[in-house]
Amino acid sequence: MIELEDLQLDSLSDIDVSFFRARSRRGAPGSILIARYAGNYRFASAGNRDARFMYAYGEAAIAAWSPSAVVIDLQNLHYKWGDMLERVFDVGARSYVDSKFPRALVVGPHCEEPIRTLVLGEYSKKSISSIEWIFRDFEKALDYVDALLPTL
Repeated sequence: MIELEDLQLDSLSDIDVSFFRARSRRGAPGSILIARYAGNYRFASAGNRDARFMYAYGEAAIAAWSPSAVVIDLQNLHYKWGDMLERVFDVGARSYVDSKFPRALVVGPHCEEPIRTLVLGEYSKKSISSIEWIFRDFEKALDYVDALLPTL
């Protein structure tokens, strides 16, 4: 007899995840998914499980609600280092291969600098504000993806 092991996504990570839906302020069709992650992302390769968890939940939300855009909100994530976090930035990309899928990332004080160096390089002098799709302000991230949504 084959022994089955019970698998639960929640066992991968202690990161809290919640999802919200917003409508376009410009009246564009579709919706904007907000994927909000909070908690302590483990350091370096220990955080790989956190990244897989965050990505899996984000992709599940894309599959479930078929949004027209996504805002990944990391304002309450404590992150220091770990390359696999970049995978989370691509939530939704695989579902919309034939078209540009509007995405934005919101950073907070506990993750801004490490994300800046992750995206721009450890020795870059550029500010995180030089990255078009990363924001410190949630409303600005919503405005950014909203402006990219096609109108009828």
